[in-house]
Amino acid sequence: MTAHFGGELAHRLKLAFGTAPHEPTDAQLERIVDGISRILEKGREPTLQDWQVLVFKYCPSAGKAVYGGIDHTDLKMLHQLAAQRIKR
Repeated sequence: MTAHFGGELAHRLKLAFGTAPHEPTDAQLERIVDGISRILEKGREPTLQDWQVLVFKYCPSAGKAVYGGIDHTDLKMLHQLAAQRIKR
């Protein structure tokens, strides 16, 4: 996993799902991306609920942190970042 990929995706997941500053780790990101990949392999686009299930499953701190400022995280960007990893 490249630092840029992990950094950008981790940052957006923190904002979207309120994970602690130390989460998601590289291992957690891999599990989340693997889950998204399995959904895509079934021929459907992951929903926000799919993302929530995976993030909350693999990141115990999800939903517990709050970050200030404007959050520009959206589902499309999460898909694009995960797709970068899936293609590798």
